Amino acid sequence: MKNFTRLFIFLTVFSVLNAEPTSFRDQMKRSLDFMAFTMEVYYAPSDWKKAWHGWDLYYELSKAKDQIDENPKITLKDYHRIVRSFLASTRDYHVTVEFISTEEASLPIRIKGADSKFYLSYIDRFQLPQFVFPFNVGDEVVTFNGKPTLEEIKRLESDEIHLNLPHTDRRLAEYCLTHRIGAMGHEIPSGKVRLEILPQGKTKKVSAEMPWSVFEEEVKPPFKALARSLYNKPKKESFESRFPRLAKHKQFSFHHKKSFMSSKEGLGTRSSFLPALGKKVWETQNDHPFHAYIYINEKGKKIGYLRIPHYEPEFDEVERFKQVLSKFNQETEGLVLDQMNNPGGSVLYLYTLLSCLTDKPLDLPTQRALITQEDIIEALDLIGLIDFFLQYDIHPEIVSDFFEGYDVTPSVLVEIKKGFQTLVDEWNEERFLTDSFHLYGMKQIQPNGEVQYTKPILVLINELDFSCGDFLPAILQDNQRATLFGMPTAGAGGYVLSHSFANRLGVSRFNTTASIAFRKGGKWIENCGVEPDIRYEIKPQDLKGDYQEMKKAINQAL
Repeated sequence: MKNFTRLFIFLTVFSVLNAEPTSFRDQMKRSLDFMAFTMEVYYAPSDWKKAWHGWDLYYELSKAKDQIDENPKITLKDYHRIVRSFLASTRDYHVTVEFISTEEASLPIRIKGADSKFYLSYIDRFQLPQFVFPFNVGDEVVTFNGKPTLEEIKRLESDEIHLNLPHTDRRLAEYCLTHRIGAMGHEIPSGKVRLEILPQGKTKKVSAEMPWSVFEEEVKPPFKALARSLYNKPKKESFESRFPRLAKHKQFSFHHKKSFMSSKEGLGTRSSFLPALGKKVWETQNDHPFHAYIYINEKGKKIGYLRIPHYEPEFDEVERFKQVLSKFNQETEGLVLDQMNNPGGSVLYLYTLLSCLTDKPLDLPTQRALITQEDIIEALDLIGLIDFFLQYDIHPEIVSDFFEGYDVTPSVLVEIKKGFQTLVDEWNEERFLTDSFHLYGMKQIQPNGEVQYTKPILVLINELDFSCGDFLPAILQDNQRATLFGMPTAGAGGYVLSHSFANRLGVSRFNTTASIAFRKGGKWIENCGVEPDIRYEIKPQDLKGDYQEMKKAINQAL
């Protein structure tokens, strides 16, 4: 009997060691199956996407698998682009993928468009001193690598950005024109780029060449058939909070923001691309988290300017925000709130900032969300924590810190508890796509107990405002608390969950939109964005003249 047992063990081990490994191609398709199943569980806007543009998850999955089968010499890069296209078929700026890659290529310039023409908007003078590159911001870039610049931008919109909202796609393609990132699945160019540039005030184009600055791929792809791997369940997001799914709602992965912060034209930058709106009489120091100043307009009025670059709180940002608004309350007659090029962040932090901008409650959007047991156990944990706060009368500052600075009174805690109990009730009723509810149970933002800015507000928005960058203007507009100026926002209308799985295909993580939000009156944010009250589209004169036309229009709108 012992000999039989030993023989059985030997044959089992031998068969495992000599089993046919899962092919590279099969693993690619299995990974797509995993992503599709995850989207079944955690992609809330599915019905909306089907109604809006006929999207069907399993049609797109089948198409992606066919692309794998039809490519006899498929590479890892090919697979990355198939995955990216599969997820991009949702036409959802939240649904993104991040690959493990060090490959990157960039040019030391930025190019920005207006009226289908394109202009230099930033030049890195450390890499391109004037004597090497005798051109200036505002000069027109007529051709890019032998093609009209508009033609190359349209190609990038289709191949690298994928089609969603035209005004936002165009701006993202402009970033991509001079910066390609392997972690985002971009094709990485090399060699030199040839430009034809028309300097301001000239009638003759001038040619220029510059090399791509390339970081090579250090993580080499596997060339042999890959060993069989088991897919783990999605890892929890590594956010600071104890309640990762409920406390932070991200827009872009870190590499999006990091890569686009090289100039004032970037995403999430402390300083805006706007010039000073008037003569400054006070300004925050450079190490202050918020760029803010007071200026005197043409009518002699003192106006505050405050930039919110993103909604990712750090250290004492809430207190510094309050200090600026306290000064503005005392000394200004109005506020320009600049959140252009805002990639989003935490909803709780957004609510905290909004609470300082009003002396009346602000009604909030509702959401529908896809939920699982993970959401319910976190909701139950949070209900227990709130009971602890209430029972032992925990110091309000400690409670506020837990909720990212929001002024949490006992009545607000009770409201939040009811909100999470609603999620539990939805689960118990087997509604896994919930009915409409208020995130965190908060139907309204209550005015902050310390600072309430009460003067008129003009909010600057544009096509590169995502997620929380959509929500702030939507909330202020729906409550008639501010006037919106600029271009429609990107329309990323829900909160995001991040997922990962064991693989040797270079997939770090991918994101799904787990909720879908509704404004007052039932209006969607997803794919619709927020329309400004005063529409202003950047003009060629702005790109040629340091945004003086836009500055004039902003001051007229106050």
